[in-house]
Amino acid sequence: ASKDGKVYWEEYKDNELSTERPYSIIKFRQDGESLTSPTLSISTNIRGNFWDSHLANPANASKTKVAILKDIILSGRTDVATSEVSSKNITIKGVDYLQVTVSPDTSSYGVRSETSDLYFFTVQHDRPYWAVISNSETDSALQATYEQIIATLSYSPTDAAILGSTQPKIS
Repeated sequence: ASKDGKVYWEEYKDNELSTERPYSIIKFRQDGESLTSPTLSISTNIRGNFWDSHLANPANASKTKVAILKDIILSGRTDVATSEVSSKNITIKGVDYLQVTVSPDTSSYGVRSETSDLYFFTVQHDRPYWAVISNSETDSALQATYEQIIATLSYSPTDAAILGSTQPKIS
């Protein structure tokens, strides 16, 4: 929730997540797994005017909102060592997503660990949503479980009263 220019949050875990409420970030991680095990994060931006500055940018004139969202989220991820491997439009349980595979730079002490992050971008009720399965290739069974969780997501219209009023300006 957002009041007086500040953002307030509550943290929920375990069975508390089964209550229907407007989540802005949900993170899943299997208990007892290593740091390299896959994780799932599902997010949205809580600012009411999220699209304003992005749609006003002439560089985005011919792009869809999903393409703009992808560029925003991946802008800090893609560099010389991290690259977009593939991108395709998919539908999961009636929801259209742009699925993007990113190969991050996971070099440590001169040893590169081959993995990838799997992103799912969608715009529902004019709100941006993205899910990412990090380290998706390290455990195919857990990745499949996370994809099943994505298939259960529902996107309800957002109550404008809980959205933040301003989005930081993009220069």
